[in-house]
Amino acid sequence: SFYFTDVSLKPGGLIGLKPGENLYTTGIDNFKNQGDVGRTTNGKKDWFRFLQETERNYWIEMRDYIRNTLGAHSLIFGTIIGCSTPNVQSVFDAIDTHAYWQHPEFPGTPWSGTDWYVRNLPMVNNQSGSTVAGLGMKAVLGKPHLVTEYNHPHPYSYEAESMYFLSTYASLQDFDAVFEFDYNGSDTWNTQKIDGYFSVNQNPVKMASMISAALAFHRGDIAPATGTVVIPIGWETEINELLSTWAWWLVDGSKVGENPKTSLIHKVRIAVEGQSVPPGSIAPGTTNVSGNIMTSDTGEIVWDLSNSSAGYVKVDTPKTKFLYGFINGRTHYLSGVTITPGSTLMNGFSSIAVTALDGTSIAAAQKILITALGTQYNTGAQFYQYPNTPITFPPPMGINLTLRDQWGTSPTNVEGIPATIILPCVYTDTSVWALDTLGARKTGVPVSNNGDFASFTIDPTYQTVWYEVAVNHPEYTPTSTATNTPYYTPTRTPTVTNTATPVNAVLVDNCENIGTTQNLWGGWWYTYADGDPAPNSTITGSKQTPGGPLTTAGKYRATGNKVDGGWAGIGTNLSGTGNEVDLTGFEGIAMYIKGDGTPVDIAIVTGNFSDIPAYNHWQYTVQTTAEWTFVAIPFSLFTIPYGEYRPFDLTRAEDIQWKITENGVFDIEIDDVSFYYPGFTQTATFTPTNTTTYTPTLTHTFSQTSSQTNTMTPTHTNSSTQTSTPTSTSTNTYTNIPTSTHTNSATIILTGSFTFSPTFTNTMTPPETGTMTKTMTSTNTQTYTNTPTLTPSNTVTNTITQTQSNTRTKTPTGTATFTFTQTATSSQQVTLTPTNTILVTSTQTPEI
Repeated sequence: SFYFTDVSLKPGGLIGLKPGENLYTTGIDNFKNQGDVGRTTNGKKDWFRFLQETERNYWIEMRDYIRNTLGAHSLIFGTIIGCSTPNVQSVFDAIDTHAYWQHPEFPGTPWSGTDWYVRNLPMVNNQSGSTVAGLGMKAVLGKPHLVTEYNHPHPYSYEAESMYFLSTYASLQDFDAVFEFDYNGSDTWNTQKIDGYFSVNQNPVKMASMISAALAFHRGDIAPATGTVVIPIGWETEINELLSTWAWWLVDGSKVGENPKTSLIHKVRIAVEGQSVPPGSIAPGTTNVSGNIMTSDTGEIVWDLSNSSAGYVKVDTPKTKFLYGFINGRTHYLSGVTITPGSTLMNGFSSIAVTALDGTSIAAAQKILITALGTQYNTGAQFYQYPNTPITFPPPMGINLTLRDQWGTSPTNVEGIPATIILPCVYTDTSVWALDTLGARKTGVPVSNNGDFASFTIDPTYQTVWYEVAVNHPEYTPTSTATNTPYYTPTRTPTVTNTATPVNAVLVDNCENIGTTQNLWGGWWYTYADGDPAPNSTITGSKQTPGGPLTTAGKYRATGNKVDGGWAGIGTNLSGTGNEVDLTGFEGIAMYIKGDGTPVDIAIVTGNFSDIPAYNHWQYTVQTTAEWTFVAIPFSLFTIPYGEYRPFDLTRAEDIQWKITENGVFDIEIDDVSFYYPGFTQTATFTPTNTTTYTPTLTHTFSQTSSQTNTMTPTHTNSSTQTSTPTSTSTNTYTNIPTSTHTNSATIILTGSFTFSPTFTNTMTPPETGTMTKTMTSTNTQTYTNTPTLTPSNTVTNTITQTQSNTRTKTPTGTATFTFTQTATSSQQVTLTPTNTILVTSTQTPEI
């Protein structure tokens, strides 16, 4: 038996066409999945098949017109997957996609300025529904993949996750280009506040995260997944799936049954009509996505959602460490880097990135960027729970959040993030600075010892979102091996010969000419400051004695006081006539520098910057110390600190400048400034040959002190001759061959000098004893100077004393007593000129 109740009637599905529809005259209405008279399944399929073919033909015609008629050579792509299908868009060179997390919604009037909201739900708490999981479902096998629009729009409280999510999973999926939408949607470039949902250019959190996120993506720091899930989707599959899709959410891998979380583990690709599944591919539906911790098959990425309301992502690679989400309350270990975040305004939510700016890993880097980000708001912004309930900042998680039209004013307030960070660097060789809004150093951060590693704590008191870490790696200093094999005989005649090798650097000035401010290139030394009226910084400078460790007769010294808001610095022209100079043949600049701890920006002034402010030149920051320090800076390390970008045009060099960066009294000394060449290989060799003849009974005492400084590879041979001859003949030879080997990446300027000062004393005694005594003391000094890259000096000093006596008995025909003293000095000095320059890098003496 069957029973029915509440039976009603309504119009049913339609077989064939609606009344009035005619393919050839009136046309056929759109087949809608909702809100229209029902069509049969086969009727809908015919309709979608017609749309597919029509759209595909349109795209092919437009593609061919752009390429063949217009002659375009660029990659061509159409619309995004979601508004079209993979098979239709596969006719193009590349596949495009867009994604927004919590796009603004407008319940009433579209794009109303007052009636809108964003859902304040952190994406880090939603794996399967995340943008990055969805993007992974749309890539087509064998096609470059683009994401030309991406954003987590303001005033969403968790914007700090945005760029790191995109960088992390675009890298895992091996996408080819990603774009944050948009940089700026208007011509307002200096509002100094967040002025829209999407604009990045005035958004501090997004701009600050851009550097570390972009580096990780561009350098390939985060490895692509090792396994690929390939999902076959042909034309008929797309047509079948279009029956249950809707606008913006057309067919992709998830619509045919693949769990989006698969793309958090493996690469995912769609094989369209005509494509074969490559051997070794992972079959759809076989990836284990159970549980709440998704680990990439590379092991570098872990998305931990074991606490459903406090997820976080950890990225651990040699050059990049990302940690974002609800990361407080625990210590995170990332292959040598330890991060212990503190409490934050959004219940422990923050994003911390550790990025090596050079080297092959964090442990090997000399420059490291720390970025620490939280939430933000404009001054005076009024937050509401939609539609109009005022709330205080910070807004709670989960609400529909709006500012209505009360976005606030400048400046934007950004949360400072507390954390303790331990890096795999020797703490005594590590310095940390808080950076200002333009990325320049402003405040030092104390570094402490934690198991011989560098530990430091960042916190809101530094009022910054990023920090610079500078690491001096002493293990990278050139290693010197010196061998000295002495052979002594009672007699000695030294011979010295000097041979100079080709120069590897050009000296700008050794500051030896105290009577003028002109340098060796004909240019002039000068100082500059903001002057009077306020802020009225002061500076004076001149060549003074004594000089640096190489050329001790002179240096350039400047003293003064830089006040807040002012500027001061030192400069020297590269031409006496004001002409531009081509430096493209050189690899970098080198010099000795000392000071009172003031950081100095060493800048190359070029002609293409003549119409914009001086602070924008290409430059490199050097930290001065109380001791003379040799620095050799490749031009490749120079950067523009801020302001308008212009190329580093070394064909138009005008001046070198030393810019004082910190307020207060300063005292800076500079010597032996030079430009050095690339690609040198040099070796230093020294050979003295010594012979002395003598007779009667004699005692010989010899004392030698040798010093050698090198970091090298030129060849230098020294010899000089000095002979002392009493009466009878005996010949002995002394050979001393110090050998020093260095491998380094900088250039060399070699200065050689040799001084020999022997003193002889001979005494003849009466015939019955027949004893003659001869004493000789000599001092040998050889100095080689080379330029390593940023390496401290090594010095070893040896003193060898050798005493040897020979006694002979003879009977002279008379008695004679005499004393004779002889002093001989031989010296040879290489003179430096701008075209034949010798540079110094470290001081070193050989081990005997």
